[in-house]
Amino acid sequence: MRTNATLIARLQPASAMGGLGSSSGAHGPGRGQGLPIWSLARLLPAALSALWVSIRLDWRRWALVPLAMVIACAAFEISTNDHFFVYAAQIEGNSRVSAQDIYAASGVDGKSIFWISPAEVVRRVSQMSGISQVAVHVRLPNQVTIQVQELVPLVVWKTARGTFWITDEGQAMAPAGDPPLLTLTDRDGAAGVQPADGQTGSDGAASQSASAVPSPPRLRSGVLAQVLALRALRSDITNLYYGAEEGLYFRAPEGWTVYLGNEGDVASKLTLLQAVQKQAAGDKTPPRVVDLRLEGQAVYR
Repeated sequence: MRTNATLIARLQPASAMGGLGSSSGAHGPGRGQGLPIWSLARLLPAALSALWVSIRLDWRRWALVPLAMVIACAAFEISTNDHFFVYAAQIEGNSRVSAQDIYAASGVDGKSIFWISPAEVVRRVSQMSGISQVAVHVRLPNQVTIQVQELVPLVVWKTARGTFWITDEGQAMAPAGDPPLLTLTDRDGAAGVQPADGQTGSDGAASQSASAVPSPPRLRSGVLAQVLALRALRSDITNLYYGAEEGLYFRAPEGWTVYLGNEGDVASKLTLLQAVQKQAAGDKTPPRVVDLRLEGQAVYR
């Protein structure tokens, strides 16, 4: 028994000292004790791996700095290099509106090709008088092409309300370039459709557009068709007139007043006029008025 007691007494100090490689059981390490050496050994690979990842990430971040500087320098060079600035443009499709006016309205002069918006150029040029359609193309380093389609006036329409240039579609256009040779004098305004300056709403008040500018009148479709046909068949007749009762009429080279009316085939009426001219050539008293308003009939006096 003494031997066992002595053995236990000798072992107790060693067990209570808690030296390296020992554990304190369920209550954990005693005061002043650190992590066991075998635990530190297990954490070391993870710590080294985290350190390596951090070093790699920092290296990648610093590697991007020179690249960013190169990109910034290239962008500055491109945006300031005179080689990419526009000082002229190719204008196509214009004959009435000058290329200088179109280029000035485009707003591209002195701008970098990278700052030019084709849609904005289209918007600006489309607002010009006499321009119907616009297409814009830009190419490096500084090439700009502006293609336009112009409005072509058919006749100068003179009314009591004002003078209007009318296209072959019957629409009024702002004067641009040389005026057309054909004129239509309509003192009563009977040849056109006068748009209302305002529309009456449900409350009875007149509502006007935001611009408060009345729309220009339009030629009636029947009158427009007669003018187009007469221009195609008798280009020598440049002065036309219109009256509420007479319809479309003109002065013939012989000094006659020829009434064409509001409807009917202009070609057949001009053929009938030629027959009247032959018949009246032998008359001592030439007619003053040739009335062709009725289809297939010619009345002259």
